[in-house]
Amino acid sequence: MTERWKSESVARLVVLLSMVAFAPTGMAQVSKEEHLKHHPELAKDGKGDEATKEEGKGPGGMMGGMMGDMGKMMEQMGAPKDRELYPELMRLPDLPPEKRAEVQAKAHERMKSGAALLATGVKELSDAAPGDDFAAMQTATHKVREGLAEFDSGLAAHRALAEGGEPRNVALQWFRKEMNLAGGADFPTRPQGVFGMSTFHFFSMALLIAFAVAMFVMYFFKMRRASGLLEQLASDAGKASSAVVEPPAPQAAALNPGNPAPQIVPVAPNASSLSPTAPVKPPEFPPMRSTTEPVEKWTGKLRVDRILEETPEVKTFRLAAPDNVALPFVYYPGQFLTISLPTDDKAIKRSYTIASTPTQRHYCSITVKREELGLVSRYLHDDVEEGDLLEVAAPNGKFTFTGEEADSIVLIGGGVGITPLMSVIRYLTDLSWDGQIYLLYCCRTTRDFIFRTELERLQELHSNLNVYASMTREAGTIWMGLRGYFTEGIVGHLVPEIE
Repeated sequence: MTERWKSESVARLVVLLSMVAFAPTGMAQVSKEEHLKHHPELAKDGKGDEATKEEGKGPGGMMGGMMGDMGKMMEQMGAPKDRELYPELMRLPDLPPEKRAEVQAKAHERMKSGAALLATGVKELSDAAPGDDFAAMQTATHKVREGLAEFDSGLAAHRALAEGGEPRNVALQWFRKEMNLAGGADFPTRPQGVFGMSTFHFFSMALLIAFAVAMFVMYFFKMRRASGLLEQLASDAGKASSAVVEPPAPQAAALNPGNPAPQIVPVAPNASSLSPTAPVKPPEFPPMRSTTEPVEKWTGKLRVDRILEETPEVKTFRLAAPDNVALPFVYYPGQFLTISLPTDDKAIKRSYTIASTPTQRHYCSITVKREELGLVSRYLHDDVEEGDLLEVAAPNGKFTFTGEEADSIVLIGGGVGITPLMSVIRYLTDLSWDGQIYLLYCCRTTRDFIFRTELERLQELHSNLNVYASMTREAGTIWMGLRGYFTEGIVGHLVPEIE
């Protein structure tokens, strides 16, 4: 804010300095004849040249000299402060030549004094702005306004007298201008047009009204069209429902249990052209039991649907079926799949835990850390892109938990070993399992905290989920949690009744 205020102050100073540079200079350079016209006493005693030369002395030129002489003259005479010019004009029924010359002289002196005050205020304002001297800046601003008003008053009087108007009318024009009333000198009477508006105002209002009417008409036709579409959809739905063949009644099936009536499934027209092969029926979701792993094994290709970066060294690969919506296999939370890379000699296989939840039937995900000596992990991180196909065998493994084995669970892991634990947590929270879930997770730094954002969100949504993380290399950082590896004492403190 301070820098912005300073830039605005400098901009204002530039404008004011430009005003001072042109206005006072133009007014200060008055010819000798014009000066003697306002001071006839100098012409009589032959001191016109000396007075004119005296005005040119000093840094202020003629303005500084005349201002100094005027100040000395006023001090010697003890004269009161000049009255406002326009109220003085109001009191005059007419303006005789000698009075006109007197008012002109006063107007001239007012312009010079106003210009001097304006220059002083601008200088003080420019000196006070860099130092943030707000009191001095306020005083300087007041001087600038006062000097500008005084200069404008003398200039307007000169102009009014030059135009030859009557004194009373000149004063009235000044009063209207000062009060911002219509009909002032600088405020010409507003042209009268249609309904008392100017031509531009009238056409602007007409365009706005036409635009509003057009928008209303468009809205009317839009709503009418939407109503017609809804009626058409309702009639089409009625026709489709009347064309569906109802299955046989339960009573008819019961009469002939050995030969039940076949169910009729509606088929879309030209179904063979849409799908050259019959869709594979996805496996049924089995009841989650922990005693055995799923019996059915599947081998085939999965498409890399998404690649997500969890940490600088860890990525999640979301795998989906190439042609079907659902996965071609089911798995327990905590199981793993095996990826095969074909080579010239023999296929290279590596197993990775499935980190997603079995309740997500459209894809499964693996979270892999890139190892410099890991052939498959480097291939996944460096070469695999979204849309590629991978040879997969799944599911495998007996490290599972479905919520039927106990009424609470404690999960302890470190680094990328959180993947099977994350599958269990995602599965139990999806089912709104009401048992207590404890996760004790250890990693090197907060940058290596995998699934941190998701775990914080799940902990907010599920009061039975308790996440405790510890960092082993957080010296000198802002981490305020646990530090080091989990010990027996720490585990016993974090998990009540752990025994």
